[in-house]
Amino acid sequence: MPDQTKYSGSAQRLFFPEEGIDLPFAVANKPGQVLITLDARALTDAALIDARSYRWVHGVRGRVVVDVSRMAMINSSCCGWLVNLMRMAKPAPLGIVGANSRVAETLHLMRLDALMKVEG
Repeated sequence: MPDQTKYSGSAQRLFFPEEGIDLPFAVANKPGQVLITLDARALTDAALIDARSYRWVHGVRGRVVVDVSRMAMINSSCCGWLVNLMRMAKPAPLGIVGANSRVAETLHLMRLDALMKVEG
C-alpha cells in the first residue's frame, strides 16, 4: 500500500496554496490523523494571530495532533492559537505530543490540559 502522507513546509501551502502566508508549523496529513509540528519560531511569529493559521483545520476528519517537541517553552500566543485550533477542529479531538516538563507545566497552568490531551 503506498504511503498516503503529504508533507508541507506550511499548512497554508497544503490547504490554501493560493494564499501566501508562511506559518511556523508543518503538517503531515495521514489517514485518520493530522499531525502539526510546531517550529520553535512559533514563539515570536505573528502569523499565528492570523485566522488563516487555524481556520484550515475546520472539517478535518480524525484526530488532530500538535507536536511541540521543538518548543523549549510555550507562550500565551501559542496557547491562544491552540485554543483557536481546537475550536475550529471540533468535533475532531485535539492532542498535544512531545511536551517537555516546562511546556506541560505551562499548559497545565493555563488549564489547557483539561481541554486537550497532553503527552510528554
